[in-house]
Amino acid sequence: GVYSGCALAVRWGVVPFLTSQNIHREMLRRPLAVLAGVCMLAACGVTAERTQLTTCGSCTFWKDANSSHLPTLSRTGTCATSCSGVLDLRYKGIAVVANGTFDDLGSVQYLYLHGNQITALAP
Repeated sequence: GVYSGCALAVRWGVVPFLTSQNIHREMLRRPLAVLAGVCMLAACGVTAERTQLTTCGSCTFWKDANSSHLPTLSRTGTCATSCSGVLDLRYKGIAVVANGTFDDLGSVQYLYLHGNQITALAP
């Protein structure tokens, strides 16, 4: 696969096979290792990009993309009551919706997703 042979040796040990799935989790634990890991992924032909799509209350919605995965919609923040009314994510180039992206959005009355090529809901 694209990640084979890509490992990072750092002061804390080896961080093998960093992927987009575990890179965000690793950011919380080893910032320097992850920064170097991102550089290693780029050297191995993997590029990653996070684009802010919109904010709603205390939440930010993102499109995460890299060269080996489809563009994925995700969310940071908590917005159970602060995000209300209309959440407009039309024509944003979204292909996958990450698990939990729309959790606790009980105050949103209208969610617009048309104009995207959504093919999957991530587990």
